[in-house]
Amino acid sequence: MLPLITPSHTPAYVAEGDLIPDNAVNWAYVTGMPLDRAGLKGWYPITKEAIRTSAVKGLDNVITQRVLIDIASKADLSFYVGHGDGVSAVQKITVTAAGGTFTVTYKGQTTSGLAFDAAASAVQTAIRGLSTVGSGNVTVTGSAGGPYTVTFAGALAHSQVDDLVVNGASLTGTGANVTVEVVKVGIEPDGITGIFNQAGTQQAEYDTSDLDSLLDAVAVAKASNVSPNRWYVNPVDFVELRKIHKGTGDVSYVLDPDPHQGTVFTLFGIPVTESNFVPQGKAALGDTQFAKVIRDTDAEVFVTEHALAQRYALAIRVALRMDLVVTQPRAWVILSES
Repeated sequence: MLPLITPSHTPAYVAEGDLIPDNAVNWAYVTGMPLDRAGLKGWYPITKEAIRTSAVKGLDNVITQRVLIDIASKADLSFYVGHGDGVSAVQKITVTAAGGTFTVTYKGQTTSGLAFDAAASAVQTAIRGLSTVGSGNVTVTGSAGGPYTVTFAGALAHSQVDDLVVNGASLTGTGANVTVEVVKVGIEPDGITGIFNQAGTQQAEYDTSDLDSLLDAVAVAKASNVSPNRWYVNPVDFVELRKIHKGTGDVSYVLDPDPHQGTVFTLFGIPVTESNFVPQGKAALGDTQFAKVIRDTDAEVFVTEHALAQRYALAIRVALRMDLVVTQPRAWVILSES
């Protein structure tokens, strides 16, 4: 657990010799590496024939290095965009009709006809009644007649789900129709909550054609007494930023590396890290001292022949257990395209 000191009082002026009032210090804690934190793990069997006949000597070592790269890449991806406990899928049903009924199908099971102006509770009851859904595994909200927001819950929460299928053949009225829109794709828990999905971070607009949007993000950080020391941007977005010229008649670029720093780039004096793991259309600005990477162990590689002795093969097992803790979310500004 990492301790945080939260504001607890306002300092006061006290005259010489007067009693200084007591002020309680309030503590908060952020838990890193909880006991139930899952680790990144992989199991890779290789036949002895493949190793013996490969033109590459030491094929098992080559594969081991490749596996370690893949594990490290997965960890890096989680540090940027991990979803922690996961994301529950959300889909929206929109009905356009003056009368009639529509149906909803999930994994081959179909509801009975629902009135074009059915209450959300009626739609919820009908979908929950499907054997492929089950009671408590969706919630439906919205006005009578929709749009209906269907949120997958219970056993279907935080997981990938199939799209609902709707049929409006029995609806009546001009342009009668029913559609489904995927609002959120369900994502399974991966344990680590990445910097772009942390709660409590500050938000700012992002425009790769206008450097003012980045300067505005700096202002957001400064307004919270944060001294940001790192940008994280997608390489494609950074190329767009680098294309900005100084002005009419001056084709030189605003962003050029300092000749004394080689190819190191800065934005408003703050170093830039480019990563394909940063979502395109987003960027992060923050003070890295408030983001702690916690490592349980280094990547552990174990090669064994015993588990696959009957198959004349060996296997490589790799495991890595890490976590990311943001101790002050307001020290991070997340920029997003509107």
